[in-house]
Amino acid sequence: MTKASWVVKSSDLTLAESLRLGLACPEAIAKLFVTRNITDASLAMSYLEPALEDLHDPLLMLGMSVCVKRIERAVQQGEEILIYGDYDVDGTTAIVLLKTAIERIANPKKPARVTYHVPHRLREGYGMQESRFILAAQAGVRLVISVDTGIRAFKVAAEAKALGLDLIVTDHHLPEGDAVPEALAVLNPAQRRCSYPNKHLCGAGVAFKLAHALLASHAKTDGEKRALHTRLLPSFLKLLAIATVAAIPLANTHGTLEVTAMNGAVINATVTGSFAKNTPARKCEKTPYMFFSRPFTNAPSDGYHSSESRS
Repeated sequence: MTKASWVVKSSDLTLAESLRLGLACPEAIAKLFVTRNITDASLAMSYLEPALEDLHDPLLMLGMSVCVKRIERAVQQGEEILIYGDYDVDGTTAIVLLKTAIERIANPKKPARVTYHVPHRLREGYGMQESRFILAAQAGVRLVISVDTGIRAFKVAAEAKALGLDLIVTDHHLPEGDAVPEALAVLNPAQRRCSYPNKHLCGAGVAFKLAHALLASHAKTDGEKRALHTRLLPSFLKLLAIATVAAIPLANTHGTLEVTAMNGAVINATVTGSFAKNTPARKCEKTPYMFFSRPFTNAPSDGYHSSESRS
């Protein structure tokens, strides 16, 4: 058996040194930026010191309002909700993000009835299975929300409708042309009719936008709105960092501020080696190991990811 070895991509040392001096950051971070074709100090700084103001309004995503209203109704009426995820880093993180948000919007005296399913990688394989929807319907589930999967699940969506289940599909994979499953709503910035500016979210990124919309809908008072922006969203972004590192190349090659803001949150969360620290990434001397290990932390490509993502 041949022993594997790391092959680290080389970088232009002159550009890296110039960037290191401009950012006052460790050499390793400057080299990482250069290998990702980020050589402008001001752009790099936006990664290192991201702002929540750079995030797009989640309601810009096609179908978001319908999703928020349906989930709110399910929570208020005590309906059983099933989150159907994927078995990789992106899918499992997306489950945690969305389940946490749904539970937070519920009345403490009447907790949300939300469960989840992570398919077994070998026994069930990738994608939603009809058998699970049958079991869910028998268990009293009335709303199923997919995360990081479902954009091509036409047959399963038809089965869900026949079973009387409302299905919300949230995914980031490429649709099959213009076609999307027949569901209550489909959240996917890659679908043809969606004008959401950022087309390069991971699956957990789409789940995060839904979580953001749900939490914002329930932030009524000034104090609640302040908590959303100072505590809740930053906390969720730190979790999203795990999925983003695993699934999306960390380079703002598309010119959208949201990519920069999200990836910047990732850098601050991972380079420091601790989510609890507030030290800016440019001041940290630790090696950003997650950037080197990310190709090994998610499931292999299944053939319908965008050219800028891998799961």
